Amino acid sequence: MILIKTKGIIILITVCVIVSVLFIFSAGWFLFSRLSGMNNLPEGELITSADSPDGTYRVSGYLCDGGVTVDHAVRAEVMTLSTGKHRNIYWEYHCDNFKKMA
Repeated sequence: MILIKTKGIIILITVCVIVSVLFIFSAGWFLFSRLSGMNNLPEGELITSADSPDGTYRVSGYLCDGGVTVDHAVRAEVMTLSTGKHRNIYWEYHCDNFKKMA
């Protein structure tokens, strides 16, 4: 009888540990996938913008200044003019020298 109770407790503890590990892993993966990547970069100040020769896309470059504690960065995004959707295509952190194009 004691052996059956002990075996049941061990199984219960094992299931609880597995469920806890799966929950922690799932929560971590969810946060990582939502918070990382180039879609969560700061907007920045527009440096330059240029349209593609056929007028389908526009590439814009931005200077991102995070303030006193964060270094300058340059971000570039491409936008499809027909849909207005945009995506980041370039990110350079610790960018000290950049050229402002007209």
